[in-house]
Amino acid sequence: CGLFSDIQGALLSSEKAISDAVLKLIGREECMVDMEQLRLPTRKGGLGIQCLTARNGIVCKAGFLAAASLAQQAMCTACESFQPFKGESERTLQQMWHEVSTACTCQGACTCEHMEAMSLTDALSGGMLPGLQRDMSLRVADILHDQLLGRYQARLAGADTKVAAEQHLARLHSVQHGVATAWLNILPTKEQWHIDNDTVKSALRFMLGLSPGPPSQSYFRCSCGFQGYNCHHAMTCDKMSGVRTLRHNLIQNSVRYGCSRAGCDTSWEPKEGDMQALQCGDEGYGRRGDILVSTLEDLLNVDISVTHPAMQTVRSKASKTPGAAAEERAKAKRRYHEKNGTPGYAFVPFSVETYGRLGKDADDLLKDLAERAASTGECDREGFMHWIRKEISLSLIRGNARVFRRYLGNLIRGTGTDFQQGDDTPTLGD
Repeated sequence: CGLFSDIQGALLSSEKAISDAVLKLIGREECMVDMEQLRLPTRKGGLGIQCLTARNGIVCKAGFLAAASLAQQAMCTACESFQPFKGESERTLQQMWHEVSTACTCQGACTCEHMEAMSLTDALSGGMLPGLQRDMSLRVADILHDQLLGRYQARLAGADTKVAAEQHLARLHSVQHGVATAWLNILPTKEQWHIDNDTVKSALRFMLGLSPGPPSQSYFRCSCGFQGYNCHHAMTCDKMSGVRTLRHNLIQNSVRYGCSRAGCDTSWEPKEGDMQALQCGDEGYGRRGDILVSTLEDLLNVDISVTHPAMQTVRSKASKTPGAAAEERAKAKRRYHEKNGTPGYAFVPFSVETYGRLGKDADDLLKDLAERAASTGECDREGFMHWIRKEISLSLIRGNARVFRRYLGNLIRGTGTDFQQGDDTPTLGD
């Protein structure tokens, strides 16, 4: 058995190389980025960059113990010199076990107290060691996540830092959802899943709370008259409504595609009650539903909406409660449709936060579609959920990228002359 110090230098070098590559992709210096978020698992809104040297290499040491336990099982009948838990190597493992079993600083309900009282021999015989690295990795991730949230929560008390702190907390809660980071797991196995470099860069900057433009560009001027350092304005400005509608339609297409793949018939834009005679462009037309879904149990009127959790009206709630922005939007949509909707339609507010978190109704719809798809025996439930989340996630980051490109375009529109908008899909000249 070797020592962690023997490989620590090599691990630090490889971790730095990975971090540098990500920072180069994002286009930011390390001092500008929450490096803790980069190292969080994707389930907590991070990039899943493994940091084996964190907390004095505790995860690496746990992995060493796990590997040693598996080797011991394989070599239990062999010569003792080949058995990790015999002789000199056992003393090294005992020291590692002491460090690992007393390392966790969690508060409240956890297994730390039980671990401290358990000997290495008991842990080995009890089958605890093979999964030790995963367990310790989860604990370290929880600690890092709590520390990251705690840093911004401490800034809520300052009058000059409260707004920014609420915006960051709302973002960190929102990215902690399967849809928010599903795009990170997409492989370009088909043309529709190809992601261009600008969209990747935009998505990474947005989820990390960075300005969408170049590093030197922090001051924005919008065609509505807004001027300032708030990049969140792009997600709420009325002048950006056209490109935000495009984002809405991308998500709408993904949801409808998911309904079809689950075996449900669909149609566009069911017109309810007093909206029956409305045409596109008429006042109130946008209040209709988006997708009518036919099931044997009900006719579902699915209404897609995208909301920004860092905007002023919901920022305070979203900074405290994950999903608060999506739920507020769903409540507002439901109130309107309960008053003006058509009897016979079951209304489903499909609320999506700009960072990727879905509202409860939206999550429930996807779970129901997954159950329907799995009931045919042609696909499994989890596989369908992974697929549909990727589809929605990809549509969202593409839509967000369009919003930010248009927002940055407004800057040069106001500072130069003869503005020419770039093509949405660049091509060769004629």
